Amino acid sequence: MPNSPHRPPEDANDPRFIIVEAAPAMLWLGDEQGNCVYMNRELREFWGLRPDLRDFSWDRTLHPDDADHLFAAHVAAMKAQTTFEVEARYRRADGQWRLLHTSARPRFSSNGTFLGMVGLNSDVTDQRAAKTQLDLLARELEHRIKNIFSVVGGMARISAREAPTAVEAFETFQGRIAAMAAAYAQVVPTGDLTTKAGTLLSLFDRLFAPFNGPNSANVEVQGPDFPLSTKAASNLALIFHELATNAAKYGALAGCGSVILTIEELADKQVRFTWQENVVDRVVVEPESPGFGSQVLQLASANFGTAPIKTWRPDGLRWQMTVAKDRLTNL
Repeated sequence: MPNSPHRPPEDANDPRFIIVEAAPAMLWLGDEQGNCVYMNRELREFWGLRPDLRDFSWDRTLHPDDADHLFAAHVAAMKAQTTFEVEARYRRADGQWRLLHTSARPRFSSNGTFLGMVGLNSDVTDQRAAKTQLDLLARELEHRIKNIFSVVGGMARISAREAPTAVEAFETFQGRIAAMAAAYAQVVPTGDLTTKAGTLLSLFDRLFAPFNGPNSANVEVQGPDFPLSTKAASNLALIFHELATNAAKYGALAGCGSVILTIEELADKQVRFTWQENVVDRVVVEPESPGFGSQVLQLASANFGTAPIKTWRPDGLRWQMTVAKDRLTNL
């Protein structure tokens, strides 16, 4: 869509012009050569333009990775004199990249002569980001449900193996289910995400209770205690439930092994979490490809502004994350 000088309608008092100028939508008009001959106020404000569009070239604001498919769609529509829709990123007047959805259709004179295109640009940046987040949440929910069934099945087997009678096995199993529910209830965000959600060790006590037993695999937590914000607790719950679940399915908690979670407060106001599995009945091999659980760990860790270090050892997984302490208490 090449540029040409801005040529607004001659009669600025025309109600049609007033409506187009005041419309809360980004509207533009192109001629039969593909030149943009008019942008309404909403679109001019997007790029920070004067009414005459002087010294402006919209293609200089176009993201270079989006140029080819945008021009291809426009050229094809001009040639066929038909409608087209395309999305591309543009640099807004404030310097931010925004994704615009362009919808255009041809316009003709009363005798059928092609006059060019009239189009609407819509900023869909936030909608696309929201959709991406919803898609991720849907995948995470599916993953969580599968994990819950795996954990419940594992707890049932462990409880049955430990208890001398069916009644005691049921009571143990029921207690572990209740502990899991309590752990999630503690970290469900409600209202103000900066409110406190208990302490670090109380979170881990509840979170790991379903995986622990007097005669079975267990998770031992070593380190200091301090208050957590709700959002920090939620992310920690995601991270360490994922690690414990994977350990129960494939690692140290799937047999007779154990896990030590070490918490260290460092001198630079950082907190280091080290998850070390100890598998005693087999040699651990790194998975050929990471699953969705690995994505969950990365995303939840990124919420703390950190990237974890994962090391696969013959005796089990070692996973380490270092977080600024104020992100745990004030996040």
